[in-house]
Amino acid sequence: MDMILFTHPGAYLGNTLQFTLGIVFTISSFSKVSHPRAFVRTVVAYQILSRSGSVVVALGLMIIEPFLAITFLTGWLANVALPLAAGCLLIFLIVVLINLGRGNQVACGCFGGTGEQISVRTATRLGLLIAVAALLAVLRATGSSPLILVSLTPPGVIAVNNVVQIAIGSVFSLITALWALSLPELTSLARHIGHRQTLSPAEVERNAEAN
Repeated sequence: MDMILFTHPGAYLGNTLQFTLGIVFTISSFSKVSHPRAFVRTVVAYQILSRSGSVVVALGLMIIEPFLAITFLTGWLANVALPLAAGCLLIFLIVVLINLGRGNQVACGCFGGTGEQISVRTATRLGLLIAVAALLAVLRATGSSPLILVSLTPPGVIAVNNVVQIAIGSVFSLITALWALSLPELTSLARHIGHRQTLSPAEVERNAEAN
């Protein structure tokens, strides 16, 4: 039973992608459920549906996303969750692209907060998640079985090690993606720091006074 995780050539990759989506939806759903009114206002601000329709969608997402988080992390109904997650992500992407086309400055609401405005980076992030879901669907179609935690009970040492490896791989993938998406800001910050280091103390003081 322990070796069930890696009986397919793409099992490790598939399980890592499954766990990655679980982590993403866990963070996303927790922030939405923690601040429901702020999330409802964000959905309304997208101006896709009427206010009442937006409220219904927001409440629906606060139910769907925790369900997706649980299914991807546990493997329970994973085959049902995958098309549902892909559909939600695709709709999110379309809504973001519509508002970018309109030039609207709207809070992303991707993780429940109102600080981040929608941007090309938002669309890119959603595109990456859709690609993850699509790749996972391909792996499942070719015979890779979902990671089902209940099938590992009682857990053996190999099973526990495999789950830990998958979790580490998922976290590493998320950190790498976040770093790549933040690369423009990091590059700009490095240039700014480098520029300041080339200035004389008098020039730094003059710039500070000017600001």
